[in-house]
Amino acid sequence: MDADSVQAWKTQALLPAIRPDGQPPPDEAHLPAGGLALLSADTDRTQQFVFQSARLPEIRGASMRLDALNRDDLPNILAAHGLPPNPIMHAQDPGCVIYCGGGSLLALVPRDLAPTLIEEIEALYPRRTDMATITAVALPITIAQARGVLELAPPPTGLTSAAQQRLAAGARQTAVQQMMAQQALALRYRKQAKASVPHVETDPHARQCQSCGRRPAADIQAGIPGEPPRYLCQVCSANGKAGRDKKSWWNEQFVAWAEENHQVRLTAPQANDLHEIGEVAKGYIGYIYADGNSIGKRLEQANSLQEYSQLSQKLGQAAETAVYAALYQNLIQTRTNDVLPFEIITIGGDDVLLIVPAHAALAIAQDICADFGAQMANLALADQPAPSMSAGVVIAQDSNPIYFIHDLARQLLKNAKKSARQPGAHLDFMVLKSHSTLATNLGDVRRSPYLRVEHEFTHERCLLTARPYALADLDRLLRHAVALKKVSFAPGQLHQMRREFQNGRFPAIFFYLYQRTRLSPEQARTLRQIEADWGMVESHDQGGAPPWIALPEPAADGYQEFVTPWLDMLDLGDFVA
Repeated sequence: MDADSVQAWKTQALLPAIRPDGQPPPDEAHLPAGGLALLSADTDRTQQFVFQSARLPEIRGASMRLDALNRDDLPNILAAHGLPPNPIMHAQDPGCVIYCGGGSLLALVPRDLAPTLIEEIEALYPRRTDMATITAVALPITIAQARGVLELAPPPTGLTSAAQQRLAAGARQTAVQQMMAQQALALRYRKQAKASVPHVETDPHARQCQSCGRRPAADIQAGIPGEPPRYLCQVCSANGKAGRDKKSWWNEQFVAWAEENHQVRLTAPQANDLHEIGEVAKGYIGYIYADGNSIGKRLEQANSLQEYSQLSQKLGQAAETAVYAALYQNLIQTRTNDVLPFEIITIGGDDVLLIVPAHAALAIAQDICADFGAQMANLALADQPAPSMSAGVVIAQDSNPIYFIHDLARQLLKNAKKSARQPGAHLDFMVLKSHSTLATNLGDVRRSPYLRVEHEFTHERCLLTARPYALADLDRLLRHAVALKKVSFAPGQLHQMRREFQNGRFPAIFFYLYQRTRLSPEQARTLRQIEADWGMVESHDQGGAPPWIALPEPAADGYQEFVTPWLDMLDLGDFVA
């Protein structure tokens, strides 16, 4: 498109589509370049590309390369064709980009130009990374659809003006929802219909990559001092080079945020491996995977693409701000302004992946979810709560394979999201002190006799964990874990308590109450405060007694269930500040 055509398209099509002013939209027949199309693109199997290596610099480099493609190169493709790559909400110079971030793009483009843009976008990722791919689709839309305006039939007579406005608003909302649902469906079908993904043939006599083990080695890379050189494939070599030679973009954003909001200049270290993060927490790291709850449903309620863009930008900004604030609150050494090592793998929209020292992991995850929810509080609708964020946290030794830790965190996040005890944000966690748990499904772990005791004769079920926790309950759990740490129980007592809990409800009650009578006054006061805070005393009338809480409703299979947070507090004893 030449400059005159771009300006004509922008003033006659783009601006009227995104700036509804109460006037009817222009006639579609007079639009240049054949009208409008809604272009959407989304990266494929992003986490497979990022976590194909177990080394932190290569994970960081893979994420950085994808972030650069998403943040810079996708808008540059639009600009190369004369399209304004700014967000449509840009005050001075509105552009055609509705949303760009987290590996996704949504933009208004000329209908005739859409096939060319799709071809260039889908060729970009494998050309730059040799392995990552992206899928793009474009569907024709009218200016009326973009503005959420429908040609409505005359409203029934006898309605008040307020009722007529509500009918019109409902129709507009339905139009935008249908349009976005159609776009998402087209993108999903296009992803499923792809014939193949990039594949590198491995010769049986070729040396395999020592990082991913999937492709033939193509480069020799100097290892960590004291280690021999490593033979790497082209993809892992490029990822490792990017992760070592460049400063993480997220790291730099955190430093800039701290300077702007707290007037302090920080030097945030960039770890060379997981050990550098774990060594400040006795060799343990915390892996946090957080994600927004029902975000898609909230975006579907947008009345226009303009509102959709506003909501998307606000969600992304809220997630970034929440992460930076949580890191600043929990990792800053106040005397020196030094920052404990951490790694932000990515913040993609409302999707957050980061690695921190183990002792701060749950506090950081809690702060992120709480801050995100507070920023979203004014986005509640009449028929649904405000957007919130849940998280899965794995605390594990820094020698564990990062891909398996990530997979477990994903399962924990999924379990936190589906918790039905209370609406809103929830957090699930697991502490790994052995490698054997890595090969186990989360559901199998939670159903094992270690955490679940059933008595068929009495129709009782004792749950030795109360996970996942709502944020308020998690705050209480962390405070009590700190309190238990302060009163210094003997390790033998705690080990025997854990063992007695696994014998069932009454053995646990007898042992717990007997031990409580033998404690020091300070220890006994701590236990009674914990019992009162969790309502263990109040559940007496339902059959509960310390250390159990009787759940008010039987389970779906008719079993009466009792739960205790005690083992969760004991698990966290070594991982609270």
